Order: sequence, then structure tokens, then C-alpha cells
Amino acid sequence: DWAYAVRSRRHPGLARPKRSIVAAGSAVAADGQASAEPIGWLPRHRRIAAIDVGTNSIRLTVAETDPDTGFLIIDDIKETTRLGTGVFTEGRLQPGAMERSLAALETMRHVAEGHHADRIRAIGTSALREARNAEEFLDAVRRRAGVYIDVIDARQEARLAFSSVANAFDLTGLKVAVADIGGGSTELVLGADGVVDAVYPLPLGAVRMTERFPVTDDADAAYL
Repeated sequence: DWAYAVRSRRHPGLARPKRSIVAAGSAVAADGQASAEPIGWLPRHRRIAAIDVGTNSIRLTVAETDPDTGFLIIDDIKETTRLGTGVFTEGRLQPGAMERSLAALETMRHVAEGHHADRIRAIGTSALREARNAEEFLDAVRRRAGVYIDVIDARQEARLAFSSVANAFDLTGLKVAVADIGGGSTELVLGADGVVDAVYPLPLGAVRMTERFPVTDDADAAYL
């Protein structure tokens, strides 16, 4: 299991999960290549900040490379901004969701700098792949937060998820299925012995399904 060294410092408006959902492998995979290769090539004690700009939430993981344990989590914070609200029904990011996300990213940039991160890398996923006004949001993030978001495709997102699992668990000799269920999409990855065999991106996510199939308190059994 991973050793965690989460500092007690609090950041207003941001929630710290009890455990990191984004494993340390994902933080470094986002900085380098999306693979499950051994991590011995990494320099000693390099500190990296990875920001995952998702459809439902934004997460910052600050990790330090260690030649013996792989990665040490320094900080891990999350803000549920629901950036993808409206994207799957109207095709556009909504002003309120963009403002919430911008504020969270500004704070996360300050947190990463406070931890003296050598590099900050941010990736965007389903909502930013599909929103017609995604570039407007990306420009605002660059101007206000000083963060450059790299919008990745679903297959790369899937490989990052697999890399995270492969770095957190010993997959030697195992056939595994990894499902990354997000706000806008789900990526299913099949692998064996730590190597990806097949990737299946699916347009299924918590925000997408909630918007497409809303359920109200008075919904009857036939609707459900």
C-alpha cells in the first residue's frame, strides 16, 4: 500500500479525501507517458503536481518520486465543481460551472507552488473534449490561474487509469479489468501482466447520465 504524508495545512473551499483516488502512478504518468513501465527511470526526489480536470470534480495530487517506494503523496485535494453541467444536453460549459472551476484551479496552483512542485501538469477529460466553448474556458484558465490544460482523448485517459492501478498494485501474472467511471465517460481497460491489451471508451458517466435521464421525487415505477 502507499505511504501518505499529507500535511495538516487546510485550504479553504477544498476538500481532502480520506484516501487518494488518483494513485501516485497517475500523477507521474500525467507528467510523462501513459504507460505501466517500471518507474526506475524517474529522477530522485522530483516533486510533481498533477491536476485532473474532470467533468464532475477537479483533483490535485502533489507527489514526490522516491527510488525505493516509487511515489510519496505530499498532498491530495479535490473540489466538486461539476464543470460538465449542461455539456451533454446543451453542448456548452455553463458560466457558473466555469467560474467555480476557475476558482478551484487558482487555489490549486497556489497549493502546488506552496509545495515547491518542480512541474505542474493539468489534463482535461470528457467535458472539455465535447464542449463547443471549451477553448474559452482553457484560455481563461491560462490567464487567471496560469495553468495550461492538456485535453486528452478517451484512450489516453484509459491508459492513464491503467497506469495508476499498475503502479499501485502488483499485477504480475494477473489478467485484470480496470474501469474508470467518471462524470462524462467510462473507460474500460483489459490487461495482462501489467500490459494493456484492449481499451474500450464508453460515453457513460455520472453527470452525463443524470442529465440525460433526470429522476425527480415524483418519478413513478414506469419511468424508472
